[in-house]
Amino acid sequence: MHDDRLHLPIWSPTADDFAACDLESPIADIDHVGMAAISTAYAFASLSVPSPCKEVYGLLSEVRGIHLDPADRGEKWKRSAPSAGRHPILPADICGELADVLEAILPRIRNAALRARVTDVVWSGDSETARLHDAARRRGAAGGACVSSKH
Repeated sequence: MHDDRLHLPIWSPTADDFAACDLESPIADIDHVGMAAISTAYAFASLSVPSPCKEVYGLLSEVRGIHLDPADRGEKWKRSAPSAGRHPILPADICGELADVLEAILPRIRNAALRARVTDVVWSGDSETARLHDAARRRGAAGGACVSSKH
């Protein structure tokens, strides 16, 4: 049985939550752009801080843990290893308000690797959703034009 809840982001911090947290302190000692090191640093930081930083660091850990596989034309994004009975997120899981929040915090992210991954994830996830909404609007507008032309 497929459970869609396994694919929902475990963390959904708001813009105010991000504003309350130091985004750089968990990764301040990392001097390379390794995906695993940044993801692990945020994961450990999320275990030792109260909300809302717990949620902020948890989300950044999951976002940084998404794997990019450009050689695979069908599935460019890969989930990291499942943990605690959940499947990690993919860019398609990040859309709407959460994508807006992540896009808004981009100027605050100094680590180039993290900033690049957040940018990729926001664009990839939300652009798919935006394309679907645009297609629905175009279909609706075309249908309205057809109906109005019959009068």
